[in-house]
Amino acid sequence: MQFSLSNIIDKTIYITYLATAIITPLLFTTKTTEIYEVPKMFFVYLAAAVIFFATLLKFTLEKKITLPTNIAIMAFGLFLLTQIASTFTSTDRYTSVFGYPTRLNGGLLSTISYFILTAGALINLNTEKAKNLVLAMVFAAVAVSAWGIPSHFDRDPTCYILTNKLTSACWQKEFNPTMRIFSTFGQPNWLASYLVLSLPVALSLALTLKKRSQLIMAASAILIFWALVLTNSRSGLLGMAASLTILAILLGIKNLRANLKLLLILFAVFAIISFSFANLITSRIKDTLQNAPRQEQAEKDNSNSQSSPTSGGTESGQIRLIVWQGALEVFKKWPALGPGPETFVNTYYLYRPSAQNQTSEWEFFYNKAHNEFLNYLATSGIIGLLGFVTLCTSIVISALKFNKADKFARNFQRATVVAVVGYLVTIFFGFSTVANQTTLFLAGALAITLGGQGKIKNFGLKYLDIPACKSAQIALILITFTYTLTLVGRIYFADSLTSRAQNLEGTRALLALRNAITASPIQNPYLLADFAYNTATYANTQQNRENKDVLIREVKKTANTVLTLAPNNFLTTQKIAKSYILIIEDEEAAHQARSLALKLPELAPTYPPAYLVSAQIYVALEEKGEARRFAQKSLELKSDYLEAQKLLGQLTI
Repeated sequence: MQFSLSNIIDKTIYITYLATAIITPLLFTTKTTEIYEVPKMFFVYLAAAVIFFATLLKFTLEKKITLPTNIAIMAFGLFLLTQIASTFTSTDRYTSVFGYPTRLNGGLLSTISYFILTAGALINLNTEKAKNLVLAMVFAAVAVSAWGIPSHFDRDPTCYILTNKLTSACWQKEFNPTMRIFSTFGQPNWLASYLVLSLPVALSLALTLKKRSQLIMAASAILIFWALVLTNSRSGLLGMAASLTILAILLGIKNLRANLKLLLILFAVFAIISFSFANLITSRIKDTLQNAPRQEQAEKDNSNSQSSPTSGGTESGQIRLIVWQGALEVFKKWPALGPGPETFVNTYYLYRPSAQNQTSEWEFFYNKAHNEFLNYLATSGIIGLLGFVTLCTSIVISALKFNKADKFARNFQRATVVAVVGYLVTIFFGFSTVANQTTLFLAGALAITLGGQGKIKNFGLKYLDIPACKSAQIALILITFTYTLTLVGRIYFADSLTSRAQNLEGTRALLALRNAITASPIQNPYLLADFAYNTATYANTQQNRENKDVLIREVKKTANTVLTLAPNNFLTTQKIAKSYILIIEDEEAAHQARSLALKLPELAPTYPPAYLVSAQIYVALEEKGEARRFAQKSLELKSDYLEAQKLLGQLTI
């Protein structure tokens, strides 16, 4: 019975890893507040929970604990500790634990999940299972590529699912996949990072396997390369160039000569694809070169302009430089442990450069620094950044200890080294996502296992020789596992209900949000702020005084909770301020609104809408002098801010 149960647990863990490798990159749904990242993260939470508790059951049945001692997992443990320490001192605890609501990756919960996946792989996977998982990773990358490539030719499978029409026209103009595909990832750069991780693996297998299997892997590498080109991602292409160059060096002249025919064929096909779609790449380079002087001229003419000086769109590289400057300023304020994981969405407002007001993304908010290294620096300080760099370095060092007796293992280890390097190049100009982090850490664990570096230590649990103790521990694990599953389920349902509320109005929207709050296992300030604003909006439509007063009391109660939970969160504070404007007739709401009119500019001193909301508060309070002062400040920051111009015009009549 025990042997049979142990086998079932092993198979459950193995199947969960296969599902994680294959399903995570492909998963998307319209049932959540964000189509791509949110469902992927929920799935990883679920997989990590299954693997963690299944491993605990395995320990119990075997009456011993097995712990990996490889330097990579030790480095991961240290990195996790830096994130925990940073979370304890966070300026926004909820965001640090769960991440920004429509992203989630990077929050402490996600880091714990990745750690469990990595450690679990080192504990539970043998060489045969590791090799099958490598094949599964390539299969997933091929499926993602095959899903995305048709969208370049106006045949997007995702649009077919969403609208029942096989076209690419279901997306907004700025997300046009005929120009830059994004497949099941949501953004071209995210897809490119994933493909940069996957391409070396497919190539390594093409150089390892024989006959039909070799042809399949060569075709897989071609398909992945094609999709990577169609992302039109400069960081992705740069990461690919770096990884392929290092791969050639690691293979050495002897291996290159031995596979010369195959490599020449692959190079020829890669060249044909590159030249066939060269216009995509060159067009972006031309835009970059031409946009810089246009932007400079636009800024010079800004004082005489009545419209956005960057209506044509500011080049993304210029915007990144501005965001990076703000990230460095955040780091200077919190140099050691930072303001907390994923708090950039709030702290950037404090040090947001005024230059961003002259870009086409002047009104955007940034939950990431668009540079993974600066992002860690600005959220977890120098300690967090060193932890991340040490982790990546330890994976590379472990993978470099080649298994000389196994060609499959040796070539995959090479692929892992170059994949990590290429990936780090891509996230230097962007940031990590769920599928990319999952693939990165899973590849690292598999390389360590295949390389024979997965050292473990066993610790006997003698108290489990007592049947009652063993039974009690199994029961405790199962109960805790069930409770954990309910938590993950409640988080998912709360998010799903929030998504549903976005498409509803009036009482139906309020009911959906109220149900989301009930479903959520923890108080979510973002969700509560949305509920407060929607309740205030609905209260404003009520003719019945008694009903209106009930709604106003609910708005005030919810608003107080939000301001207590997240006093330094600009986005939720701004939403609460707008809620108070709608119920300004209430004396308490008016008092709170007046205090927030002063607080908003403190939280976002260079952000024009912060001053505009303050001006709107004073308009509602019928204090025109103060309203005029804040509106003028908003225009000082951005002279062509049409809403501020309109409000100031109304105030001067």
